[in-house]
Amino acid sequence: MPKPPTQAEIYQTAVDFKDALIAADQAASEKIVAAYARSFRKMEANIRVLTEKIERARATGQYISPSWAFQIDRYQTLQRQIADEITRISGQVESSIITAQTAAVTQAVANTGTLINLAAESAQAAVSFSQLPKAATESIVGFLADGSPLKGLLDKLPGMAGQAVADALTDGITRGLGAGATARNMRNALGGNMTRAMTIARTETMRAYREATSRTFNQNRDILQGWVWVASFSRRTCGSCLAMAGTVHRLDERMESHPRCRCVAQPLLRGQAVTIQNGDEWFSKQPADVQRAILGSNVAVKAYRDGLVK
Repeated sequence: MPKPPTQAEIYQTAVDFKDALIAADQAASEKIVAAYARSFRKMEANIRVLTEKIERARATGQYISPSWAFQIDRYQTLQRQIADEITRISGQVESSIITAQTAAVTQAVANTGTLINLAAESAQAAVSFSQLPKAATESIVGFLADGSPLKGLLDKLPGMAGQAVADALTDGITRGLGAGATARNMRNALGGNMTRAMTIARTETMRAYREATSRTFNQNRDILQGWVWVASFSRRTCGSCLAMAGTVHRLDERMESHPRCRCVAQPLLRGQAVTIQNGDEWFSKQPADVQRAILGSNVAVKAYRDGLVK
């Protein structure tokens, strides 16, 4: 007869579920990067012509101001191109997020059922898992935490991209940068917009997973007393998440964390004690290089070891 799973093994199963979700998120992020890369190539010519025209005008002794540059036909063409391209990408990102959210919600319900059953085996208890009604999961997909449509957030990306490029151009003119440096800064501004899109995608997919998990927990309040914060015990885990790892929370508590956080929740049965090590215990046993990678500097590590931070 197989031995019942330990709490540490159940925790690792929750980590494995989290890692599978992250792997799917990585695939979605790669699609966003590819979409932006195609758009960057389309905008490249307009950016180059615009910045070179400004540089030539400056070389002839003309006074160049941002307002002067904004009147150039090529700038107007570039801004229209940015609006068209980023609007198109926003639609793709929305579709990708909704697909990812739908899969994440389904996976969250299934994973929660598995973890509850493993916890029951560990405690050698008989429990009955209650499936979350389909209607309760459908309302999660395509919406933000405040109930507003996801599309409303993504619709801001084109305007943000246009403004970021205008700011980069203004900065280049004000500082007297050459065409190459100004063009590079404008491309970097568009790269920041891409990062924003990726952050929204990961954050909202993880939020859907956590929300479905939370609703499933509350659907099973008769057998659960709370949940355990699950983060990987790894040098890549941020200090704030690691500090939460292994902590116990009430069923009505939400997992509040930072954007792009990778943490998830593990169900805790009624009457079950938590015997796994927490993040603080794990961190205290790590060598200096791992602690430095997590805290970010030797100064922070020294402060931690001197008891100045926890």
